[in-house]
Amino acid sequence: MKERSTSRFSKPKAKKSVAIESWHKGADAEIHLYARSLQNAAKSLVQTLEPELSPATAWDVCPIVCLYRQALELHLKALVGEGSNFLKSKTDPISLYRTHSLRWLAQIVCQVIKTVGRESDFTCEGVSNLAEFSSLVNEI
Repeated sequence: MKERSTSRFSKPKAKKSVAIESWHKGADAEIHLYARSLQNAAKSLVQTLEPELSPATAWDVCPIVCLYRQALELHLKALVGEGSNFLKSKTDPISLYRTHSLRWLAQIVCQVIKTVGRESDFTCEGVSNLAEFSSLVNEI
């Protein structure tokens, strides 16, 4: 029997696993889970740092800062995505998902919180009001 030749233009079909099929599917609800996993990874890296940092090992914190920053970006994007419905003009989804500007995202989050009248409830460890939140994001 002659073996079938494979066309060089057709791609072989990859077998799909359950894990690949269930990964992300574009659901906005999963953005929180992804951000939380980035935070957990950063915490794990913090625990591996040596207590006495030398100039050579000071660069070891760069991936930690990057992970925390990306987690913050995702949390802010989720807040903007969910909260822009309360604003007079909705945030453009393409601009929202393409941006990496924490300042811009924080400004919109502040607008949403002011619009829904939850300024007094916006507190957490290290942040007691929206002005401190904006200042902290600008510092990052």
